[in-house]
Amino acid sequence: LLSKLNVLTLASVHPKNFIIEHLRRSLLLQLNYFWGLWFEQLELLFPENGVNEFPADY
Repeated sequence: LLSKLNVLTLASVHPKNFIIEHLRRSLLLQLNYFWGLWFEQLELLFPENGVNEFPADY
């Protein structure tokens, strides 16, 4: 409930900043997703290198 109130307050006070922040967060999520896919591919190519020491945030 508190986070919903914060979101509503942000949206009413700074709609532009709120949209920018939302876009930035979704872009970061997409980057994390593709980063994880890329590391999975590296792990398939070089399983002996221990690439999985860098976990991806899904």
